[in-house]
Amino acid sequence: MNQTSKTVEINESEAGYHESENLRFVEFVIQFVREIRKIRLQISPVLTTMPLPPEAIYSTEEELYASIQAWAAHHHYAFRIGRSTKIHNTVRSRIQYNCDGCGPPPPLNHPDNSLQARKRQRPTRKTGCQFSIAAIERTNTQWELLHRPGKEYSIHNYPPSQSISSHPAHRKLAQAEMNQASSLHNAGKSNII
Repeated sequence: MNQTSKTVEINESEAGYHESENLRFVEFVIQFVREIRKIRLQISPVLTTMPLPPEAIYSTEEELYASIQAWAAHHHYAFRIGRSTKIHNTVRSRIQYNCDGCGPPPPLNHPDNSLQARKRQRPTRKTGCQFSIAAIERTNTQWELLHRPGKEYSIHNYPPSQSISSHPAHRKLAQAEMNQASSLHNAGKSNII
């Protein structure tokens, strides 16, 4: 065996060793962050400063949704539609709006927590938060916002975000803004083929 083949074997074994050390370090960091989150929740289980939005009646579902999103944005949280159902098989609907951090976080052995290369290294937003409200369609022109019974639905289990732009719901353009952007885009197009 010559000197270069010995060097290649040593370099390959060193590379394998460093790769396994890096994987162990990443696993340690993931576990460490989870433990810190658990400790934070044990020290202060109620970290919210956001009260429930006031119960009210709105003329449209869009108006209700805009109102609760504005309320949540003011407090650095956001809502998303959790469940939508028909009331007694009629045309009337009931919509449950959940905190955008609802849902259990993925388990340790979930593919998102794997150490494989991914296109985007995005963490999950899910924290298991149960904060939620309900909206019921009373008539074709009235939607009522209701609080859900139970204390667990009126508190967040994580602190407010640093910026409202960290919530995907608050990064979306309003319909009027999308229409304006579309008209500006179309104004710049030429009809030449």
